[in-house]
Amino acid sequence: MLRLSYLLFLSIPLTFAAFPSVQDSPQLPLLNPTSRLSVEEFCQRASIAYFNLTSLPLDPIYIEEQASYFSAQQSLLMPSCRLTPATEDGLRQVYRSLREASVRFAVRAGGHSWRAGASNMDTSGTTVDLTALNKIELDKERGTVLLGPGARWGDVYILLEPHGLSVPGGRDANVGVAGFLLGGGLNWHSNRVGWAVDALVSVRVLLATGEVVTADQTQNSNLFWAIKGSGGMVGIVTEFEMRVVKQGTFYGGTLAFVDEAVGELVEAVVEATLHAEEDLDSVAYMGGGVTGLEKEMRWSAILANLGDTKTSKTLRKFEELPVMNGGWSLEQHTVGTFAKLLHDGNPSGLRWAPYSPQYGLETAGALSIADARHRQAKATFTVAADAQVLKRLVEAFRTRMKSVRLDSPFSWMVLAFQPLTKSHLAHTDNVLGFDRLPKEAMILVSLEHRWMSDIKDGIYHNALHRSVYRALMNNMTEEDFKPFIYMNYAGAEFQDPLRWYGPKNRNRLRKVLEEVDPTGVFGWKQHGLRQGGWVLGDEEGYSQD
Repeated sequence: MLRLSYLLFLSIPLTFAAFPSVQDSPQLPLLNPTSRLSVEEFCQRASIAYFNLTSLPLDPIYIEEQASYFSAQQSLLMPSCRLTPATEDGLRQVYRSLREASVRFAVRAGGHSWRAGASNMDTSGTTVDLTALNKIELDKERGTVLLGPGARWGDVYILLEPHGLSVPGGRDANVGVAGFLLGGGLNWHSNRVGWAVDALVSVRVLLATGEVVTADQTQNSNLFWAIKGSGGMVGIVTEFEMRVVKQGTFYGGTLAFVDEAVGELVEAVVEATLHAEEDLDSVAYMGGGVTGLEKEMRWSAILANLGDTKTSKTLRKFEELPVMNGGWSLEQHTVGTFAKLLHDGNPSGLRWAPYSPQYGLETAGALSIADARHRQAKATFTVAADAQVLKRLVEAFRTRMKSVRLDSPFSWMVLAFQPLTKSHLAHTDNVLGFDRLPKEAMILVSLEHRWMSDIKDGIYHNALHRSVYRALMNNMTEEDFKPFIYMNYAGAEFQDPLRWYGPKNRNRLRKVLEEVDPTGVFGWKQHGLRQGGWVLGDEEGYSQD
């Protein structure tokens, strides 16, 4: 249960003297800039011209990078080559070469998305890996931190915490900076700063033309707005500048509950969401589910008081609920240590086993070295912050899970509720569309399913979508549903987050994209060179908002 609780939310460059490096050469040698190339020919030539940053399928660095994705669907895609630039200039040159050769590519930063192809390619293209662009630089005078797209939030916190500072970043230490921010970014500080992307001060972005520009509130302001919540369709962000926040230790952790306590748990989460303005430092999430190892449904709450007070009225309500035996307690953490704890309970590749009272934590840890990698699917929607609505969803989930078979002890299905408070949603200078919605608290609902066997992909995608997801939706009224789909949790096959951003925001976004990428190189139109992102369709294709 410990691992399940934490799961809920939640190269050294080589030089080769015979060939110029990408940083030293204005053009990719050996490639005619006006020619189309097959991906095989491109990778063969790039492996010579860009010896220091190109890896091929049998290279050790290629194998290592492939294994570092969060989900099996991503790791098992095999691009014809991987390109890992270490500088902004190197990235620009690599991109120009791909564009001129008309070679399809995916862009990988943290690699934490579960969607197949979100940040990796199959043999029909290449993958541009940004993990070496991992700069983390604190500017105390400006009160900001500069972040490369390949940086990890755990490393960001390690640098900031000795200064008594933090940043509204990811709650899992291994999540990458770029994908998290470009989708919006739920974070511990949402009550005060909004979405993580709302804390951006400026970005540097590589556009379809091959030009790198700076965008902020005063220069390229429409481009700056368009980047905040649209995924990677605008371009490749090479640097994020974010405001830092003062943050020391905080009081929080995870509490676990038996199924019989879920009604009281739901009420406590809704009350915390509705009254967040009275206690901006406190945050409460909840979720639960079943695993292949433990069939009984269990629930947990992940809690934090950023003011480090043990007397928080919000958290006290959860501590007063009947906690299951071995259900832990709250204690002091830093944002960084808690992010690492969450990741250690949920590492890449499902090297994880859920807590079981029968087998205990020690056995769960031993099981965590399993070789199998997990496959994953997600879905999300948003509802009113109403305890009765959430209770109906819990009951529908519980009923439907009786007919879902999990294929191994390491498989599971989870339902989670996360708050979108009024103070959080008051920050609307982004693409996400809350500027058109009533200023009221909401609950973000998410489903997550993991399994092992690839031959069961169709079965389990159907179980999530056609069975569990539909069962939940059928238990809501029109008044219960709120028109927002969170991009970072969206189901790839059947959910389009852009649909719910509203016609005004979509049209404004489309105007920016038409200006900076009229041919759709970065995939905002169908058939772009960049693969894996969301497609912004023609407005007539959006029949509801």
